[in-house]
Amino acid sequence: MLFPQGDAPVNTYCGIDASLNDVTCKDNWPEPSETARCSPSSYTANVSSALLSPAQVKAMQDQVTASDAAFYWGTPLATALTAAITAQKASTLPGAKSVILLTDGNPTSCDNSGISNDIANVSAAAAAGLQGTLVRTFVIGLVDSVRQAAKAENLSPIAVAGGTKRTATCEADNSCFYKLSDATFAADLKKVFEEVSLQAFDCTFNMPAASNGADPSLINVQLSNASGSRTVARDPSRVDGWDYLPNGTQIQLYGQACTDMKDSAASLRIVLGCKTAVAEAPPAEKSPR
Repeated sequence: MLFPQGDAPVNTYCGIDASLNDVTCKDNWPEPSETARCSPSSYTANVSSALLSPAQVKAMQDQVTASDAAFYWGTPLATALTAAITAQKASTLPGAKSVILLTDGNPTSCDNSGISNDIANVSAAAAAGLQGTLVRTFVIGLVDSVRQAAKAENLSPIAVAGGTKRTATCEADNSCFYKLSDATFAADLKKVFEEVSLQAFDCTFNMPAASNGADPSLINVQLSNASGSRTVARDPSRVDGWDYLPNGTQIQLYGQACTDMKDSAASLRIVLGCKTAVAEAPPAEKSPR
């Protein structure tokens, strides 16, 4: 879902100034009304969700390539994220549902529309994805070396609100989102997509319907791959094992357990009714005397 949507392109008035690595517009140009681009109802998926076949991949690539020639005004993050999460919640495809928010700037251009576009509202849109049908929001931000348009202190809280903070302590240094650099953009993006793919899909599983209301102390996860079968312990610290995702309808694997799912022969079973195996916390280090 490309954004913004709803307005006509503004190529006649605005464009990228390569010397500044920024947008410049003619004086007194007629900025389009906020009404359309700041309303989630204006947004549709440019490519509908489907199995990731070669044809689906090509459709996405073609859509991005076709957009290169058009320039649109504004960065309505709250509106676009709301629309994307709504589309995912409406999808009837099986499996875990997530949204990846990729931006090179902070929210702009909805100050007068009645839909405030500050970071608190973008975070609220991400948090809404955790209610009802679970849709988490992964955040990827291009923090370039010149403009510094997208700021870590703005993007990190969105990832936290969307249930995808990268580590238990990432809020301390605003590293909960995935950072891209303009100098190594292509390599960074490839690496990030691989990591997000593991977390969002390969290592995320829906709980069985019969587990609704089940005793969480009587649930176990069994992983099988080419190396054999084992019970994966629950690890609330999310270092190596499994833990519940927000609202308790899904679990996610972490650490070696997630890595083991890369095996093409890997499978996972969620077993109800047996005492949950829980990972032991590492022993505390003794202070030298």
